[in-house]
Amino acid sequence: MERFWRGAARSLGALLTAFVLLVAYQRLAPPTPSLGNLLAVSKLVAQMALVGTVALIVFRLFARLPKLYAWLLYCTLAFLYYHFSGFEPWGQFWVTVFVIVPASLLGGFLALALSEGKGLPRLGVVLSFGALAYGVVFFFRAGFPVEPPVNAAKLSGAVIDAIDRSNPGEPGSYEVATLTYGSGRDPHRPEFAEGAEIVTESVDGSAFLDGWEGRSGWARTQYWGFDQTLLPLQGRVWFPRGEGPFPLVLIVHGNHSMEDFSDPGYAYLGELLASRGFIFVSVDENFINSSFSSRLDELYGRGLKTENDARGWLLLKHLELWRAWNEDANSRFRDQVDLDRIGLIGHSRGGEAVAVAYAFNALERYPDDASVLFDFGFDIRAVVAIAPVDGQYEPAGRGASLVDANYFVLHGSHDGDVQSFAGSRQFERVHLTGESFKFKSSLYVFGANHGQFNTSWGRSDSSVPYKNVLNLQQLMPAGEQEEIARVYISAFVEAAMNDDHGFLPLFRDARAGAAWLPDTIFLTHYEDSTHRVFADFEEDVDVYTTTLPGGVLEGEHLADWSEGVVELKYDHKGTSAVFLGWDLASDTEDGEMPLYRISLPPGLELTGDDALVFTLSDGGALSERGSPDDEQAESDDSSEASDREPSAEGDEETHPLDFTLEVEDIYGARARLPLSHVSLVQPALEVQVRKSDLFNRTKKSEPVFQSFGFPLQDFIEVEPTLDVTALVEIRMIFDVTASGKVILDNLAFANRSELVVPGAND
Repeated sequence: MERFWRGAARSLGALLTAFVLLVAYQRLAPPTPSLGNLLAVSKLVAQMALVGTVALIVFRLFARLPKLYAWLLYCTLAFLYYHFSGFEPWGQFWVTVFVIVPASLLGGFLALALSEGKGLPRLGVVLSFGALAYGVVFFFRAGFPVEPPVNAAKLSGAVIDAIDRSNPGEPGSYEVATLTYGSGRDPHRPEFAEGAEIVTESVDGSAFLDGWEGRSGWARTQYWGFDQTLLPLQGRVWFPRGEGPFPLVLIVHGNHSMEDFSDPGYAYLGELLASRGFIFVSVDENFINSSFSSRLDELYGRGLKTENDARGWLLLKHLELWRAWNEDANSRFRDQVDLDRIGLIGHSRGGEAVAVAYAFNALERYPDDASVLFDFGFDIRAVVAIAPVDGQYEPAGRGASLVDANYFVLHGSHDGDVQSFAGSRQFERVHLTGESFKFKSSLYVFGANHGQFNTSWGRSDSSVPYKNVLNLQQLMPAGEQEEIARVYISAFVEAAMNDDHGFLPLFRDARAGAAWLPDTIFLTHYEDSTHRVFADFEEDVDVYTTTLPGGVLEGEHLADWSEGVVELKYDHKGTSAVFLGWDLASDTEDGEMPLYRISLPPGLELTGDDALVFTLSDGGALSERGSPDDEQAESDDSSEASDREPSAEGDEETHPLDFTLEVEDIYGARARLPLSHVSLVQPALEVQVRKSDLFNRTKKSEPVFQSFGFPLQDFIEVEPTLDVTALVEIRMIFDVTASGKVILDNLAFANRSELVVPGAND
């Protein structure tokens, strides 16, 4: 047998040598092998030898361990690897060390102390117990408070007019009633069984669900009492008492433990919207959520996969129910539903599902299987996504593209589940044709997490053990997060479904509704059908060209000038932008300020009701940033704004970016305003969702765009001779903050005339 193993070693050694020689030849082959390649090959050989040596030592040590201890050690390692596999490798290593080593030492020294008494064993007990206790405290404490970042909008000194509307987050005048509808035989919730006021028929969802059939779905079928061919249509309804018809809003939860029901968690929204004249339904789709058994299935490539098409399709099947009830003479909802005003809201995977539902609604056939016919055609006027995923399901392998949808996406900076602003990708795939007035908006909220938008989910965005490494101390209170959802979702459905455009300023800038909202950082991105985009950096790879033909883009004295795809924590944003960096210490040696010049394309047909709009995100500092002079940042917006002294360098605090915006007409008249006339650029919001970097797998920040809108009338106030109907050039002059970098996108002109329906909020 020894001869066999010796031969096996020679053969394996020869194969390994061949691998190394092959790599070495490829790296060091003529004509000119570099020193770097030689060092790289040497490093590879050294690392290989080191890993082999360490593994040999570990295996030999393990072989000497007592069999009982070794068996328990292997079981513990397997358990820890399974439960902490989502951590960084170093995080997995230290969790393993702080669990296995202190526990082993504690038991060993305790046994010695009980048998031998004083001395080293007792000291070992104390030290190992202390180490284990530290790990337990770290694991179970809620986290630690974090100093909030600077709020750029507050520092700008800009005055934003408050919205002339009552708080949309406060209850309306309608008395609210509730009921439930369901299959009549739910085994776990009587409100959908004998307590259901309306009994519904099941639907066959097998075309949309992969992984339920066979052994993979056995535990799921046993728990619910049905399979994918008999999916129930169940919902909790809040509705106003009074004369209809009323607009209809459906909300659907996301993925959560299927045994911990998610649909009751939106009662706070249901009560609010019903009191304001909307029928509100929280749809039950818990039966396609995860469970412990489904996670085990997923380890072996089984279980439900990419099921968000089923989530979206089920929403449309619920709408079919409401259409039938509205037309049924024997239904309590006869003529009570305004089917011309329908809204969909989704949270997490439900946030992607509502986009899928909107896309499916316009199709005649299922894109992944054209033998499945669709016949929906509902008038969906509002789509809301709360902390959505993106890409879990893609129709025909592509992200859902929404045409002329009123769309709103809401995300929290401290989301411990969907840690990247995935909904900003869907935002980019909402296309407004201009045939009728539509708008889209995104809201990024500092301090908000994933779960507190659903009262059933709470503060922890993960299950054990991941929930125990989340830093919960830095989250805003649940009540404040719910209040943000109340205000914004209520305002959105009023604007999108009841045409009350008086709420639109809230989506352009959260400061317009500051009296209604908690004190935190809000980043808003807004576009509507009146936007005429002239540069969105999507048309080609030429840095000089604008999206509309005939314009020219030029940078001067910039430390960074490039166009490229915007990267998020996970993947990319699905859009390109221009990256502009400057450093006055080096860029101004010849007396010229760094700037970005936009020569406008012809044919824009501007009026005094228009505004120059664009989006910006902090792109990271080139060097230590200086602070804008506080008095100058809050000064009046004179045409001399860019003549201010650049901010001094050397402050330790990171300050928001400011620069000067200049416009020029065909006659040579110019007017300047500082960016802080609207707001400063919010510094990148660095967030550590978990208690330590050891447990993070994502970057701490990502670009989040905020909209800036400069009414052309404001430039006229600075320079009355300016003819805004004949603008030819825009300049961004980086003369205020000493150094910095911004990401610029979506330059456009938009109409800012009031679009308010008279009496809509009387």
